[in-house]
Amino acid sequence: PTREKCTLRRARTNTPLQALVLLNDDTYLEAGRALAALVLEEPGDDEQRLRAAFRRVLSRFPTEPELGILRTLLQRQRGGFRADPGSARDLVAVGASPVGRGLDPVELAAWSLTLHTLFTLDEAITRR
Repeated sequence: PTREKCTLRRARTNTPLQALVLLNDDTYLEAGRALAALVLEEPGDDEQRLRAAFRRVLSRFPTEPELGILRTLLQRQRGGFRADPGSARDLVAVGASPVGRGLDPVELAAWSLTLHTLFTLDEAITRR
């Protein structure tokens, strides 16, 4: 909304600039890494961890299709970072916070990008 008048509900937006910031800004990448480190330090399997992270970011539990998409994304990220561990080390070095840097870089990078995806969802950016 413009600042000329008050509004009760913000219109949905998906401008290119907003998408570029959400995908590339160090703050969002670092937030994904911090959440990944937190999740990886908790007991449980991938599904339990994905559910917990989803709930933390979106304040609700994921549907089965959403969970399936996240599982697939996590597996793809793991495969990509196993094939190129140098890029995993580069990714987890983004940002000033040392959180999670003691974890396996391949696993942390895979989880970081998977959970970073949650932060880019419209539902995470705008609350209704």
